[in-house]
Amino acid sequence: MTLIRQQLAQRLMIDLRHFSFDGVLKPVTQLDDNLKQLISSRGIGGVILFGENCQSAQQVRWLTDELQDASRAGALGLPLLLSIDQEGGRVVRTDRSWSTSLAGNMAIGATAAQHGDDYATAAASVIANELDALGINTVHAPCVDLNNNRDNPVINVRAFGETADLVSTLGLASCRAFASAGIAATLKHFPGHGDTATDSHTGLPLVAHSREHIERHELQPYRKIIAISPPPLVMTAHIQYPALDSSTVAGEIRPATMSRAIITGLLRDDIGYNGVVITDALDMAAIAKLMPPSQAVIEVFNAGVDIALMPLKIRDVSDFAKLDALLDRLEQALQQNELSLAEHQQSFKRIRSLKSTLKIEHSDLQTLACAEHRALELSLAQAAVTTVSGSRPEILDNSKRLLLLLPGKPLLQGLNQALAQLGGNEIEAVDISEEVVDWPERLARCDVVISGFVSPRQSAAELGGVDDLRLLDEQAVINAYQPNRLVVPLQLAQQMAKPVVYLSLRAPYDIALFGQYADWTLASYAYHVDSSEDPGASLTALAQAILGQFSPTGKLPVTVE
Repeated sequence: MTLIRQQLAQRLMIDLRHFSFDGVLKPVTQLDDNLKQLISSRGIGGVILFGENCQSAQQVRWLTDELQDASRAGALGLPLLLSIDQEGGRVVRTDRSWSTSLAGNMAIGATAAQHGDDYATAAASVIANELDALGINTVHAPCVDLNNNRDNPVINVRAFGETADLVSTLGLASCRAFASAGIAATLKHFPGHGDTATDSHTGLPLVAHSREHIERHELQPYRKIIAISPPPLVMTAHIQYPALDSSTVAGEIRPATMSRAIITGLLRDDIGYNGVVITDALDMAAIAKLMPPSQAVIEVFNAGVDIALMPLKIRDVSDFAKLDALLDRLEQALQQNELSLAEHQQSFKRIRSLKSTLKIEHSDLQTLACAEHRALELSLAQAAVTTVSGSRPEILDNSKRLLLLLPGKPLLQGLNQALAQLGGNEIEAVDISEEVVDWPERLARCDVVISGFVSPRQSAAELGGVDDLRLLDEQAVINAYQPNRLVVPLQLAQQMAKPVVYLSLRAPYDIALFGQYADWTLASYAYHVDSSEDPGASLTALAQAILGQFSPTGKLPVTVE
């Protein structure tokens, strides 16, 4: 294996979500001899882990140790970049039964008016310490997109907010906390994925703003954070920005991931970023529909990218040949000057430099979901709860009969349980994702209506990636969250003079629709349901607020009108 080929392999990061063991496709929770050989003999530079790879804390630590042993047995002897999407909130790959479940970036954004960047620092520290214990050295976070499009299906609560100043401040605090814990952070998704109404997992988004607008908004977090505390990695976005680059590839405006003007001209030369640039997953529809994997990798390398993330699927031993063919094609591209040898060597140098900073010794697994981390879960959830309009109905102090209206049984049971644990109320719980016809009778029996909604539905980013797109079609309950199923009882409650509390449980833009029917509107930005025994921190915090155990201090980090 030539040195050039070894270096090219270092520029690939693959996923091993599933693999065929003895002819049966299973989640990869440990390595067999075939996978060990794949890592060591091909010299792959990195592996990204998903939920399927993470079944328990001890198992993940064993897996990461196996991966690193296989990598160090390779010709270059370099460690792997072992990465994971662990943003907090809705994008988390570890199970909440054994790791810490934080409310996420928009919840952190809601705390900033009262607490500054304290929760951004604390949350990133917890995530980093737990990843370190698992042997994971790279995190694809923080997300510094500005969610300035209320119809964004994939970012929404993954953003700290909608303003460049807020996102820059909290993103910087997160990067510093990750660095302090020895975890390589990734700013994403450059030059910005917040102002789109298309999910790049399923299509190719376009941002039509002027260069001036993009400079004032999307680019500011990158300029500010890179100038003060440059992160080890920046992840590119599969998004068209014609004001930044209107050239075409495969008949489409060139996406940022493949744009030399954006990656080299803007990010490297103008902003001055000298770290490792990694793509978003290349199996996403925004790229996969344009061209075959080998050509996609050549395009992103020519743009100035250092690492191609998930360029092809490896699910069986027969797929090893596809990886070999990709390396063959990349070697050929260098030989034929389709790729610059000097730029390739510079990319390898950046990757090797990053790997030289990785921790070798890791913290103890007991740090996962420890008492201190669980306390932060609840503290963040409480600090995030926001009174958007109205005030707490006084009748809640004496009310015994609550009508709880929420979409989906897990969520309904979770809040029901949280309220029941904290108070002595009589609760009638109704799943609004199902047809209900006897609203007058149900409303007549209650003193107060506690209602809530979740929007938008889950994206592929939360479920894991394009492998999970089929699950989006299977989310019958989520697709049944028709607003009218909640509007009808809320209108009737208003007519019957029943006090209504409305809970926005995810992106708070639904308040524009439902808030008009409520006496008191709250936003939590999260609704984790951990288990049948534990309703989770976010629902517990909401129940505490409803029952008057604390007064919400959060502030909306986005505009909902």
